[in-house]
Amino acid sequence: MHNKFIILTTLILFICSTTAFAQRDKKKKKNNDVQIIEFGDDTGDDSDVATSLTGFILKTSPSAFINGWQFFEVEKGFTEFLSLQAGAGFTFKPLLGNLYSELSSELEVGDECDSDQWDNDYCDDYFDLEYRRFKTGLVLSFSPRLFFNDFAPDGSYFGLKMRYSIQNMEVQMVEEGTTSFNRLSDAYQPEVVKRFDLVGHYGYQYLYDKLTAEYFLGLGVRFRNQTRQDLGFDASNNIRNGERTFKNTRLRIEAGLRFGFQL
Repeated sequence: MHNKFIILTTLILFICSTTAFAQRDKKKKKNNDVQIIEFGDDTGDDSDVATSLTGFILKTSPSAFINGWQFFEVEKGFTEFLSLQAGAGFTFKPLLGNLYSELSSELEVGDECDSDQWDNDYCDDYFDLEYRRFKTGLVLSFSPRLFFNDFAPDGSYFGLKMRYSIQNMEVQMVEEGTTSFNRLSDAYQPEVVKRFDLVGHYGYQYLYDKLTAEYFLGLGVRFRNQTRQDLGFDASNNIRNGERTFKNTRLRIEAGLRFGFQL
């Protein structure tokens, strides 16, 4: 009887220990698969602090190509309140074409008629896409983002966006030595616009099982260094081709959506 009790007790302890180890392994595996853990207990125990996302988020804007660029950004959470985001992409001709140039020209004044290399300057229209063709350019961006709810990168945030882009174009030259204005369809000169944006973004990011969605509003400045065609009239009042380089700064207002995947 005593031996049977010992055997029965040993068997029960073995089953309980096996079950406990199995539950612990299952819990450990589950915790490795879940990127964000939220607890409902408000006791303030350190064990109940949500875990920051350890993977990467790949995202893009589905409508960016309308404005003449397309990019992809990668974000990673490093602490409970901080994530870093970096991106790269390309610039090209805006999909809106002439409508884009008309809207842009309404916001840009003062640079077209400031050249001092001509006796009589011609007011160049830098947003006239009829005589311009676009070549591929580059976009690079970087942004540290602070999350207010300590669940980075989930929830409301403030980010400082730093973005550098190059816009490459070619514009038709004009026939020189005449007083009439005639574009040459077989002669182009290059134009380059280098832009650096420094913009503060306030937004909200939603994390789902695999997908992410984000919206934001932004306010900042754009610094531009431009090499542009500069047409003008010489002392004999004949039209001439030229080039000028100048810098300017403009207020920058942004709003947008981002969608992506958790890798």
